[in-house]
Amino acid sequence: MLDLSLEPWVTDMKDGKRLKILYIHQYFTTREGSSGTRSYEFSKYLISQNHRVTMVSGISGLKHIKCLNRKKLIQKINIEGIDIIVININYSNYMGFIRRIWAFFLFMVLSTYVCVRAKKHDLVFASSTPLTVGIPGVIASKIGRIPFIFELRDLWPEFAVAFGALKNKFLIKIFEILEYYIYRNARKIVVISKWIQKRLIEKKISADKLTFIPIGADISLFVPSPKENCFRAELELSGKFVVLYVGAHGKVNDLRRILDAAIKLKQRNDIVFIFVGDGKEKSDLVKQSEKYQLKNVIFLDAMPRLELPKIIAAADVCLISGKNTYAVKASFSNKLFDYLSTGRPTLINFDSDTSILLEKHQAGISVEPDNPKAMAGMILKLKDNPKWCEEMGKNARRLAEKKFDRIKLAEKLESTFKEVINAKNN
Repeated sequence: MLDLSLEPWVTDMKDGKRLKILYIHQYFTTREGSSGTRSYEFSKYLISQNHRVTMVSGISGLKHIKCLNRKKLIQKINIEGIDIIVININYSNYMGFIRRIWAFFLFMVLSTYVCVRAKKHDLVFASSTPLTVGIPGVIASKIGRIPFIFELRDLWPEFAVAFGALKNKFLIKIFEILEYYIYRNARKIVVISKWIQKRLIEKKISADKLTFIPIGADISLFVPSPKENCFRAELELSGKFVVLYVGAHGKVNDLRRILDAAIKLKQRNDIVFIFVGDGKEKSDLVKQSEKYQLKNVIFLDAMPRLELPKIIAAADVCLISGKNTYAVKASFSNKLFDYLSTGRPTLINFDSDTSILLEKHQAGISVEPDNPKAMAGMILKLKDNPKWCEEMGKNARRLAEKKFDRIKLAEKLESTFKEVINAKNN
């Protein structure tokens, strides 16, 4: 039987300051992966402060790790000082709703088993999505008699209902019961947006229980650099106006609206649209591009995070796209903070907290939702005003440094952990 006690991995907290943290994140990845690295960067910071982090993760974001045994159901590895228990449960954007729910359920069951056996921690911190990661957190908290802190990145099941992904009334009720059970048992709830914070207060969750820590920017990896770089040279983009989208290609991202804008600008050989990423809608988008013979559109596969700085730097303007629903309006795209850090202006096609933030700090601009003509017109306006783009890019970098430096946000998370521990001991 696999030993998950982790006793050889931890040290006694002799000085009363070092914490042993059990961190649950189903989609954990590193900079070599292609998805968000918030939990990786937070873990690295916590380790730098002499805390011990044990990460419980699925395998989806770690497939690039060569030492992983793909045949093992549960295994232990160490990456850059982070102790990781990897559960061989896969997840993909190509999965249908039922398969996703099944993947969430399996990870919930197996991570509960792992967390119950991984004893001798000071607190457990679970990061959603999915909502189900809160269950192993609650159970580990009760059995180990340690505080449980929950990070809420999306409102489930509310967002799933809003997107039309969850319609079954019985399942909705089950998830609502699960939601309130997790909230009630968390000592603190970390939220990534003010909108989510407001909704929780409306759901009668005490404001004192909530801590706002946004997604944040990796300002050391993503830095301003010249546009005419090796990426532009490889794709023969020198001198062209590059409009870049990086991220998921799903229904909620509504990339057809961007493609419609590209169709309206198909005669402009000096403007190129680049889509980087993957998802269920990508094949249809490619077919649509081929149907209209769009020579001004390039589709690229999802890239390791380490490759993204040069790609974003090569852009003149970066895009955030989504359906004009309240659930999308409330969320912040991970890529927004990469765009800001790299010093590139952002063009967004729906009204939201993001558009308000960008326009307040003059770091980007929004266009009318569901209006490809308006987007095409704004792209032409931006191309004809390079100084405007440059100024918004500078404002973007300043905004990233001032408000979203992920190290400062990690410090706030650490303070939250210590606050909870101190409250328990007093």
